[in-house]
Amino acid sequence: MALQNIGAGNKDDAFYRYKMPRMITKIEGRGNGIKTNIVNMVDIAKALARPASYTTKYFGCELGAQSKFDEKTGTSHGSQPLLLHAIEMFCGKMSPEAAKEVALVLKALYVDDVLEEEFIVEWYEKGLSGGNRNLPIWKNVKPFVDWLQSAESESEGE
Repeated sequence: MALQNIGAGNKDDAFYRYKMPRMITKIEGRGNGIKTNIVNMVDIAKALARPASYTTKYFGCELGAQSKFDEKTGTSHGSQPLLLHAIEMFCGKMSPEAAKEVALVLKALYVDDVLEEEFIVEWYEKGLSGGNRNLPIWKNVKPFVDWLQSAESESEGE
């Protein structure tokens, strides 16, 4: 594994103390679903003495992109479940009036590629089976989730 110096000003110093592995990236998907996976994020994070989730989040913030890190597989992913949980907590529990507008918010976030279909459907299914299943948010979100699932099945049929 080739190591490189950390910091642009020290790139030519062979005896520089702080080194990290060269970043290995892999482009996945195409069109709007394109993603860049940092294959060796765990090794980079170890060299920087930080958790891999922190370094993934840092790159996401610096690049203005969604970022996520899966602890089990050691691959980068994003914070969509956290966003959905925050929407559930605010609109479902704190502000029942806002529960009427959740479907519109989710659709806007979906259209703008902030939320992915799989995360929305998974969040909805967990919500229906969890302790908060009596919240009005689930009744208001159901038509949107049904639309997402029917749109997916139509695209698979083509």
